[in-house]
Amino acid sequence: MSHRHLHLPPERRLVVPSRPLDRRSFLGLGAAGAAALTLAACGGPSTSSDDADAADDATADDFSRVTPASEITFWSVHPGNSREADEELIRRFEEANPDISVTLVTAGADYEEVAQRFQTALQGDDRPDVIMLSDVWWFKYFLNGTITPLDALLEAEEVELDDFHDTLIGDYQYDGRQWGMPYARSTPLFYYNKEHWADAGLPDRGPETWDEMDEWAEALEANLSGQQKVFHHVKGASYVAWIFQSIIWAFGGRYSDDDFTITLDSDEAIAAGEYVRSQVNELGYAGVTPDDNIIDLSSGGISSTIGSTGSLSGLLEGSSFEVGAAFLPEKEQFGCPTGGAGLSIPSGLEPERQLAAMRFIKFVTEPEQTAYYSESVGYMPVRKSAVGMMEEAFEREPQRRVALEQLEHTSPQDAARVYIPDGDQILGRGLERIMLQNEPADQAFEVVANELTTSYEENVEPVIG
Repeated sequence: MSHRHLHLPPERRLVVPSRPLDRRSFLGLGAAGAAALTLAACGGPSTSSDDADAADDATADDFSRVTPASEITFWSVHPGNSREADEELIRRFEEANPDISVTLVTAGADYEEVAQRFQTALQGDDRPDVIMLSDVWWFKYFLNGTITPLDALLEAEEVELDDFHDTLIGDYQYDGRQWGMPYARSTPLFYYNKEHWADAGLPDRGPETWDEMDEWAEALEANLSGQQKVFHHVKGASYVAWIFQSIIWAFGGRYSDDDFTITLDSDEAIAAGEYVRSQVNELGYAGVTPDDNIIDLSSGGISSTIGSTGSLSGLLEGSSFEVGAAFLPEKEQFGCPTGGAGLSIPSGLEPERQLAAMRFIKFVTEPEQTAYYSESVGYMPVRKSAVGMMEEAFEREPQRRVALEQLEHTSPQDAARVYIPDGDQILGRGLERIMLQNEPADQAFEVVANELTTSYEENVEPVIG
């Protein structure tokens, strides 16, 4: 294997620029930091040489004489109940590439389980060739040197990046390299039961603001009974932090500044926390799902919720009523993050396996395939040219177009959630205390801020020196 050292810029400060395509180049390391973050990532075929550095520079990215492996393994969590779609894409790939077979492995129930299994696999020879990784996991893999840069492979397979949606492809770019490819990508959407809306005499649209949602809640509540609620927040240490990010942004706050300074003590952040606490504990029209907010909505147990675009197909198929989909509500401004998962190639693989893996990634992200995946599951098509292939689906189910329209207004996620190790879980635990235990937001956020700072100081600061 050819060991490639990551050459990073000389600055020693963590910075996340605001432009999505460049925001991955936030990690600047000095000499000590670069030495600490030397990646044993195979960038391509290796050759024998007495001078390892010279070998790296001369031959690491040459795939011209490599024949793809005949077998590869794809680890997936099947987000949005997408196993059938994964299987169909594999069938199509093997039909188009009869010399390569793909074994699909359900690697875990969630991305944390996949990460644990992947860490174990790295100690032996059972590592996958293609691994699905979420927005909050890919950078941890990068820091650990367990995924490989894809640039030479993209060039070898003649993958044109210009056709990918800029925000989505940019989410995996760092230090001038590509570390993953978008696959099951999403934004949160506001979903609502159109029958409940009509019964309450409301216009057939989502609330434009959270203030309007509060006003509409009374009319909606008048037609509900038993345990029904107007709105459900999600639970879970990761998902709730993703959804709440749109709310804290709408209030003008953030989890952190671009330099990782935690900003949960701002008036805007505390106001957002107090708002969701009030929805659940004072206004009372909102609850926190005991199970799954999408199931709650499709079963008629609630009137509305915020959920991933990846839930759209299942929601449309599983509901006995017409489902509405809308932009997220505003407060002082609009806020919406991207999310979902991409595909990467682990480090340490033979060149033949790398090339076969990239051929598979290229295929499943091609316009026709991403259009199929989007129609089947609900995730956004990751290619611009795929949008035109979905006009019939958009006309049949116009809810599918909303995510693409909202994509133009999304922003990169706050560093505290996606880059500080366990940041999403730390935030999620605090948010659950606010909603479920009625803990004042300033108190909960003080604990969260301390935990985030500790994680940063223990896990990130030693790397950057």
